[in-house]
Amino acid sequence: MEERSQIEKTPSKSTKRRRINAEVDRHLGNLSKDAEELVSIVVPDERQDESVHSVSDCHLPNTKNDILIPECHSHSIEEPEDSQVTHVGSVHVGSEQLEPEDRVDTGEFYVDDDDAGSFVFGDYDSCSDAYNSEYETSSDDEDSIVGQTEDPQLSDDEDNIDDQTEDPELRAELAAWAVSNKITHNALTGLLSVLGKHQPSLPKDPRSLLKTKVSYEVQTVSVGSYHHFGVEEGLKSVIDNSDILDTIYLQINIDGLPLHKSTNAQFWPILGLVANATYRKPFLIGLFHGNKKPLDRVFLSDFITEAKHLSREGFVHNNNNYCLIISCFVCDAPARAFVKNIKGHSGYLGCDRCTQYGSYHVNRVVFPETGAPMRTDQCFREKQDDGHHLGPTPLTDLELDLVLSFPHDYMHLVCLGVTRKLVELWVKGPLRTRQGFQVLKTVSQRLNAFKGNFPMEFARKPRAIQELPRWKATEFRQFLLYTGPVALHRVLPSNMYKNFLLLSASMHILLNPSLCVDYLGSAKEYLDCFVRHFGEVYGLEMIPYNVHGLTHLTADASRYGALDNISGFPFENFLGQLKHLVRKPSQPLEQIIWRVSELETTLPVESIPKFLQMSHAKGPLPREISNVLQYEQLHLPQFVVKLSNGDNCIQLQSDIVLVRNIFHYMGETFVPYQKFRSSRPFFSYPTSSDGLGIRNVSRLDDRLEYTAIGGITNKCVLLPHTTNCYVAIPLLHFCV
Repeated sequence: MEERSQIEKTPSKSTKRRRINAEVDRHLGNLSKDAEELVSIVVPDERQDESVHSVSDCHLPNTKNDILIPECHSHSIEEPEDSQVTHVGSVHVGSEQLEPEDRVDTGEFYVDDDDAGSFVFGDYDSCSDAYNSEYETSSDDEDSIVGQTEDPQLSDDEDNIDDQTEDPELRAELAAWAVSNKITHNALTGLLSVLGKHQPSLPKDPRSLLKTKVSYEVQTVSVGSYHHFGVEEGLKSVIDNSDILDTIYLQINIDGLPLHKSTNAQFWPILGLVANATYRKPFLIGLFHGNKKPLDRVFLSDFITEAKHLSREGFVHNNNNYCLIISCFVCDAPARAFVKNIKGHSGYLGCDRCTQYGSYHVNRVVFPETGAPMRTDQCFREKQDDGHHLGPTPLTDLELDLVLSFPHDYMHLVCLGVTRKLVELWVKGPLRTRQGFQVLKTVSQRLNAFKGNFPMEFARKPRAIQELPRWKATEFRQFLLYTGPVALHRVLPSNMYKNFLLLSASMHILLNPSLCVDYLGSAKEYLDCFVRHFGEVYGLEMIPYNVHGLTHLTADASRYGALDNISGFPFENFLGQLKHLVRKPSQPLEQIIWRVSELETTLPVESIPKFLQMSHAKGPLPREISNVLQYEQLHLPQFVVKLSNGDNCIQLQSDIVLVRNIFHYMGETFVPYQKFRSSRPFFSYPTSSDGLGIRNVSRLDDRLEYTAIGGITNKCVLLPHTTNCYVAIPLLHFCV
């Protein structure tokens, strides 16, 4: 009975709402009267008529879902002359205008945002007790209610707003910070609302701060959508950041990019890179988005049309005339087959460089020959080999060789293709090629021991064989060129180790700008021998398209120079950055358009590091040198020399030395060093490693010598081999 009586005494929801509405109406009425009296005292009649509406004239909502407290200040309610409060289907909150679709109809209660933030009350049923306790006051306490909504500090600062001027430098730095740290628009909106109270010149919308592109065209093509960023716009940005002559050699990359593991959403970007510019970073030309691979090549039409025009007419930028030449298309095998509309790499006529007809062996198509006739541009355009073509390709409209202008990308062909296949054959291949547990354990122990000896130019340190499924392309390149020859030495069977050295030595030649000119014939001989020997050691069925493609690498090096000039590594890095610009599943194409526009307009130019860094006074110094400036880091154009282990091994002509200090003396920079007294070739098959710059060094000299930095020819990777014996390998690339 007691519980029933208590329930009956509890007011119902409708009673609560009526009580709340009555209290709010009473306070609104009192505030309106007080505000009208203050306006009549402070503001002259003529100004009141022109620019200040009385509170009674303003729209004061009187419903439970539309409650508004007008602006009131205890010291003054004087408004600027250009301030007007208009109510035409919208609600005025602070200094902003909320449209009807932005209003919240859940009983929210707003106070002027510029003075005291926003007080938001949610559902009346859940907040009725707090609401009643706050508004059950007498009329004598009205001033205290107004005082709760006013911040005196903010009110005092309002007098100085006119003295604050716009700060462009602050806006630029804030925008660059937001873009470089990938700050979301929601977070930036909150930050701007806080900073705006102290710096009113800052915009309230992050799109204004970041100059986000709001006008753009998205085309519906094939099974998705496409946006064309433009070839000319990308080239102009490269010219502004680099020194380029009148002729621009442009490399094109087209590849698929999956967006999520749980969906089929994917990008197909068209990327460009200027081959003869010091600024070697790709830029977006066009971007296709869809839930499947494009069914045709229609999305290439805008790019081809613009590329044809620029190749014939050129363009003008900064009062200079520029001519465009499409140098090559750097793509993996599936992408090359797609854009050229030819048979894929698993077809009998899948090789796009030679006319070899593959053979079917042990459930796969293999290409064991190394001397088949080569395809030509004329044969391709005339479609003389019908079995090789699937149909026409729009690339025939471009002025380029449709065979030689599609080089093999060694990142996919060699690193992710052949090198990974070799290691997998040793780890989990057939019994005749699989290595025992002890062999793999020894190799992993050596790889782990190399970690402390790797220079800073390598983004990834060596990892054990057990982590092979997670190895990246750079790690396979690292294993092929640096760690593999040392880690596998006297561990892998002799025939397999020599086969591996054939590939490693040939890639050392093709990646070295000087060696690929003088020893190109030797590299061709080693690669042909590798393919033949590979079939003998691992079986004929192990010579698919990737292994066969090695025989065509020297032709690409002859046309384009060192293979790093036509590498897919910079494009692959850009694709990773592009994927990270997508912050949510909806509208991925539009998100890329917004983020790219923000990057172009706000991201600061990369600063060049100081030539000498981290001064110290620890020595050592030559006996005849004293009282000089000493440093721990020397930044050269292609690499960095440090005093720490892994970054202090350099090559001086024919000597391998360890840098012990860096000092500046009489306007010139010198490096004191200790050199290895013993140096001999590390391997002799298929050629002496000394000719490749790979040496087995030992017996470090105690004497301290020094030389000017002009004598430094290269930086070396110094790997421990045996006791007090090391293998020095020259650094072949500097964007690792």
